[in-house]
Amino acid sequence: MNNTDRLSADVESSFTRRKSEVRILCCPPSTNDFPLEQFGLRELLESLLDKSARRRLQIRTMTNEQLLSEYTAELRLKLSPGQFPQYLRTLNDFFDFCGGLPPNRQLAVAYLNKFKESAPATRRRYYNIIKGLFTSDSGLADRDFNISMPNPKPLPQVVTDEEFYKLIGAMGCGG
Repeated sequence: MNNTDRLSADVESSFTRRKSEVRILCCPPSTNDFPLEQFGLRELLESLLDKSARRRLQIRTMTNEQLLSEYTAELRLKLSPGQFPQYLRTLNDFFDFCGGLPPNRQLAVAYLNKFKESAPATRRRYYNIIKGLFTSDSGLADRDFNISMPNPKPLPQVVTDEEFYKLIGAMGCGG
């Protein structure tokens, strides 16, 4: 047994123990040993990628309708019956805005700019719906999706008359 055969056997046994999906070739394949014609470029690429990268590759080949149906299946499980129609309406509007193009950050920014005259809380709600599509595993799985969006200011707390007079009294302004 020469050194190449021994190294090949060692590598093969170590990967068999780890049950890895990676296949390592120690020496250049010959047409007799490893028929490359059996593997397409996509299968070769998928064998080299990790799980999240394979998912992103799969997403890139999906149509907008397939992507939306897969993501809405997840939303149906997560959202209340009252929230789901609003999310679905917003997502359908976003995909119509995309016009058949794959959703991306630039399209999301352009879509969200349609609501620049809306209340800050409304803009934030639409942003969160679109962000969910981009960051979800059943959506676009883009963990780096971020658009700077100001947080809406909270509404002032309602102060009762009793609390108001107590505050005025504590400040020493009479009352």
